[in-house]
Amino acid sequence: SIVDNNWAVGTMIGVWPKKTGLIGATGRDQVTSLVALYGPRTTVLVALDNGTYEFTYGCTPEGCELPDGSFEPWICSRQDIKISEDCKIFSPANL
Repeated sequence: SIVDNNWAVGTMIGVWPKKTGLIGATGRDQVTSLVALYGPRTTVLVALDNGTYEFTYGCTPEGCELPDGSFEPWICSRQDIKISEDCKIFSPANL
């Protein structure tokens, strides 16, 4: 099991509009998508019209308390993420 080795496992979610549904839909019809990775670091990547964002579960070095006194453990750790043109795709164990 990859979980025993402390590797990340995850969930991929695609969202399509009601008018299209999944039957006969293509990736171009997709409204948004999310990738959640659970492991030593828990993150969620969200693709929106204006870019891709990574949210990390955890606190900053300053803590989790917001100015209004509430606590927010999810922080936007990266914005406008892009895959480089010369990047190669890698998957652990070639899965």
